[in-house]
Amino acid sequence: MLITAILQSALIVGLLSLNGVFEQLRENALSMLDERTQNKHQGLETEMTVNWSTLLSTKECILDTVENTLATQGKSYADIRTDAVLNAEISRSVAKELVLRIRSNNTTGVFMILDGIGVVGKPDTYAGVYIRDTDPSGDAADNSDLHLLRGLPPVSRNLGISLDSFWSASYTFPGGENNTDNAYFFEPLRVANTQPASQNLRNGYWSAPFQINGKDDGAQITYSEPLVNSAGKAYGVIGIELSEDYLISVLNDGEFGNANRECYFLGITEDDGKTYRRVTTGGAKYKQYFHADDPLLVTEGLPEEGRIAVKSTRTGEMLRGSVYDLKLYSTNTAFSNQQWVLIGLEDESTLFAFGDTVRSVFIVAALLAAVFGGMVALLTGRGIVRPIIKLVNSLKTSDPNETLKLEKTNIAEIDRLADAILILNRDVMEAATRLSRILRLSGLPVGVFEVRDDSDVAYCSDDVFNLLGREDLHSRNNLIPKDICLAMAKQAMVDQVEESIYRLRYAHEERYIRIKRMTDPHGMVGTILDVTQEMKDRQRIERERDHDLLTGILNRRAFENDAEFLFARQGESLGVAAIIMLDLDNLKFLNDTYGHDCGDGYIRSFAESLRLFGTDKTLVARRSGDEFYVFLYGGTCKEMVRERIRQAWNGILDSYYLLPDGSSYKMRVSAGVAWYPEDARSLSQLIHFADFAMYKVKRSSKGTMEEFNSREYSEESFLISARDALDRLIDQQMVRFALQPILSARTGDVYGYELLMRTNVRELPNPQTVLRLATAEGKLAHIERITWMKGLEVAKAMLSNRATPSGVLFFINSIANQKLNADDERFVEEQYAQILPMLVLEVTEQEKSDPLCTEHKLKFVKQHGGHVAIDDYGKGYNSELALVEIESDIVKIDISFVHNVDTDVNKQTLIHNLISYAKQRGIAVLAEGVETREEMRTLIRFGVDYLQGFYLGQPQFQPMNANKQIKREIRRMVGEAFEIGDRDD
Repeated sequence: MLITAILQSALIVGLLSLNGVFEQLRENALSMLDERTQNKHQGLETEMTVNWSTLLSTKECILDTVENTLATQGKSYADIRTDAVLNAEISRSVAKELVLRIRSNNTTGVFMILDGIGVVGKPDTYAGVYIRDTDPSGDAADNSDLHLLRGLPPVSRNLGISLDSFWSASYTFPGGENNTDNAYFFEPLRVANTQPASQNLRNGYWSAPFQINGKDDGAQITYSEPLVNSAGKAYGVIGIELSEDYLISVLNDGEFGNANRECYFLGITEDDGKTYRRVTTGGAKYKQYFHADDPLLVTEGLPEEGRIAVKSTRTGEMLRGSVYDLKLYSTNTAFSNQQWVLIGLEDESTLFAFGDTVRSVFIVAALLAAVFGGMVALLTGRGIVRPIIKLVNSLKTSDPNETLKLEKTNIAEIDRLADAILILNRDVMEAATRLSRILRLSGLPVGVFEVRDDSDVAYCSDDVFNLLGREDLHSRNNLIPKDICLAMAKQAMVDQVEESIYRLRYAHEERYIRIKRMTDPHGMVGTILDVTQEMKDRQRIERERDHDLLTGILNRRAFENDAEFLFARQGESLGVAAIIMLDLDNLKFLNDTYGHDCGDGYIRSFAESLRLFGTDKTLVARRSGDEFYVFLYGGTCKEMVRERIRQAWNGILDSYYLLPDGSSYKMRVSAGVAWYPEDARSLSQLIHFADFAMYKVKRSSKGTMEEFNSREYSEESFLISARDALDRLIDQQMVRFALQPILSARTGDVYGYELLMRTNVRELPNPQTVLRLATAEGKLAHIERITWMKGLEVAKAMLSNRATPSGVLFFINSIANQKLNADDERFVEEQYAQILPMLVLEVTEQEKSDPLCTEHKLKFVKQHGGHVAIDDYGKGYNSELALVEIESDIVKIDISFVHNVDTDVNKQTLIHNLISYAKQRGIAVLAEGVETREEMRTLIRFGVDYLQGFYLGQPQFQPMNANKQIKREIRRMVGEAFEIGDRDD
């Protein structure tokens, strides 16, 4: 009872500690510090990244002003280095823009510095303007609140700005680039002149505190960006100033500065938070704990996520800090290693005062409870415990193999307890024998055993010996010597296959058993279960799980697991490796033509051909559908692995599959390859790159294999960064259409114009980029709508202005798997009813189309008297099927067939066959991409109906009529063709 009283008191305090109550109080205090610091951090970060450092509009105006000034003066950017008069004119021209800048973003200064001479005859001076506003909170209309710190006097007179007490006509930089006080000028210039021009927008630089005059006029920090000409050469900087006093006033504003409990530290770390270089500090308590000349804040121990511990340099007290990063620089920019942070600091004695008080109260209460309970326990426990001790001693000295006998205590309650123990002992012994019989009669392959530390014998049910293959052992009342039991169990647990499961090997079979043990202070009990059938079923299920049911090779899950295991040991076994992604071509054709059983056979046959890659250090798997993986590893050099791939690839291309009709169908597959470690070092990245290379093949040259190209991938990655530009293009419909004439191949007259989309967004230079990005973003429907609406708008305007010959048609490209919604269709019918009969809708078959979308669009166009053309014939997925399935009026031969058609016999044969088929169905043939006179002559001789290409007329934003010389050539070639035809007849 005494121990219970003490433990109860300890338990109260222990539970509170174990449950984290006291720690939670400390964590709450830290969280409140985090919250206060975060509030100030959010406001400061917004000011620094959005308000103070947003210089784009001012920078663009200054760039234009400088360029105009140079043009007016007849000078070049190179003259800025030596021409002080030119620099004075530039400084005067940009000064007004700098005043507008300082009025718009609440900074204490703005400046522009040219990388050129500032005063005639003083080559160590630099030209520029520096305007300071000591009170950004108010603006004076006459600029009386501004001071000119640097700049020529005409700037002061023109703008009505007073000269500062530290005024100088030009900049000087004692110590040059080696002086850190000059970094705000030299660092942006250095980075801009050493990085590609495309990176110059990301070269803004925040400086540490410095004094521009080298005198006691107060410190300031600056943000500056380079001024870069069109050739990518920096010729100056533009920036803003924040005085340290103004920055402190911003930080002190609000509850953070008024709490009078903590202090703050604005600093820079370049060693992941081990030390912080001071920018400025504040709060009433900072000077209480740190010296004014302490340049660094040094953390104690390893910093936690977002928190640090710091020791006071004055008093030695420990302070806790809440650290929030200021995201002033983008990742991987020139200055991204300079991480600015805001730290809220508070001493531990103040921060944790409430939690320490609560802890003390609970400890005192627990001690008082323990003392009081102990006194009661000592007084009441003596007369109760002694008889129980006597009974316990009698139990401890009894023989467990004999009938239990207990002495009487002459205490009625204790003696009744003893009688109950005797009855329980008898029942347990009977139950043990009965349990063994029940387990044996149940037929379940399970046995139980018990080993006690205080006994030399162990209990084993009858089935234990059978399960462990020890039928030679016998027991008396299911009891055997303890050492034999332990040795038997140890021998059975040698071959472990997984947790708690062991394999026993016999002459003609093997058996799996599950042994589970539970230990307590007195010994161990356990069960033994035969799980042989369960393990065999599991092995069968795992094989079915890891192997593709159709082909028998690994499935995607098993492949990735095995490959990840290899990558975990990449230093030992991978060597030079390659991931190959393969995709069967024309599987849909086989399924549609011969049925899915034939398609499954084609897949199995292809999986069999993958054995050509070998089995040594090779993983082959079916990814899904008609896509497969091959992973070759352990190569000593890239050329060796590439030769393995080449030999297997040639073997696959020479393979055939026997079709149900008895004919042979040649294997055709597209593939992409990515290399380890050259392209990537992770499995997921390699698969991604191989997939990229394969789908590039699918889009361009099906039936071939290409290796991953990082440059092409980077171009694709550009689409990710262009999302905002796409949204802007869609919202503002920033497109226009160039018109390329389509001429009759009989008369040379204009038959129609193809409306070719051009974007007005710099980040999206061409329609192909727009389509790729819209596909990735799921916004093809928006592009389809813009194409219709803006295209029809252009056509209507041309007809209204009578800018085109009468009867011409307008060719508009449509996205295969997109269509207008019902509201848009009604709008088109209402606004462009007179245009629709002149519309030729070009259905491209370069992308897999949605049959329902295509059918709906064609029906809509046809019912309004319009026409349908199949675009880029021969370039897409199913050219022949498209020509058969789509009810078209015109088929446009792709430029890949037209190019060099006058010298390529194979292309001539293909075009001749197409024209013959089209004539039979009443379909007109239009050849696009005509670039030479001989190509035009050959196409006219073959009998094409219409011609389009750069030779006939390039796309322009104003419609043009057919060139008279071209018309004469066409008519002459038509006559020659008829003469040749007559001679052939």
